[in-house]
Amino acid sequence: MTRIAAVLVAPKTPGNIGAVARCLANFNGEELVLVNPRCEITSRSYSRARKGERFLEDVRIERSLDALSDYEALLATTGILGGPGNLRRTPVESSDIGDAIPSGETKAGLVFGREDLGLNNEEIERCDHVVHIPASSRYPVMNLSHAAAVVMYEAYCAVKDLEDRSRHPSREEKEAFLSVVEDVLGDVADESVTNEEEIVLAMKRLLTRSDVSRVEFGGLFKLFRQVQSEL
Repeated sequence: MTRIAAVLVAPKTPGNIGAVARCLANFNGEELVLVNPRCEITSRSYSRARKGERFLEDVRIERSLDALSDYEALLATTGILGGPGNLRRTPVESSDIGDAIPSGETKAGLVFGREDLGLNNEEIERCDHVVHIPASSRYPVMNLSHAAAVVMYEAYCAVKDLEDRSRHPSREEKEAFLSVVEDVLGDVADESVTNEEEIVLAMKRLLTRSDVSRVEFGGLFKLFRQVQSEL
C-alpha cells in the first residue's frame, strides 16, 4: 500500500501545522515533514491537531526537499497555473491524483508551499508531479490547511481504490478464467449442454455482480484448471 506524507515547505503558522497533522490522522497519513519551518510547534499546533498529535511528536524536519530521497514520488501542490510554456506548473487536477501516486509498498509525499508565497519554480521542479485544486478564478489560492484537507482526501480515495482493486481479480484474470470455462464446456459438451455461450455469459455476469475476493476467485480458477487438465 502506498503511504502518504504531508510535506510543508517553510510553514510560518503553528496552527496550520497542527491542522495538517489532524488531516493526516483523518486520512491514514504516514508522516509529517517540515522543510525549513519558520515557526515552532506550539500548544496551538497541538490544540489544532487533536487526534493527530502523534504526527507532531514524530515530526521529521529537513533543510531541503533533496533530503526526501526515500520517497518514490513528490507531488507539488499549487494554486497558480502556468502558461502553455511553463511545463513546471502544468498540473493534474486533485481529483485525478491517483494518476500520479505510485502503487505498491512505497511512499509518496504531498508537498505544500508557504502560506504567503507557495512553492517557487525550483521547488516544483524538484517534485515529480504538480497537483492543482480547481477553484474560483477570482480567488484560487486556498488556506494551507484547507488545501491539505482536499488533496489528502483525494489521495486517500486513490490509495483506497488501488487497495480495493488489489483485493479483487482483474479483468485480465477474469477473462483467462472464462477462457478455461469455455474449454471445459467444449470438452464435456453433450446433448445436455445445448448452449455453452449462455453458460459462459451467466458465469461472466456472476463474477461481475458478486464481490468475489482474489482468494475465492483463485480457488475457483484452480478447480476449473484441474478439471481442464484431467479432461
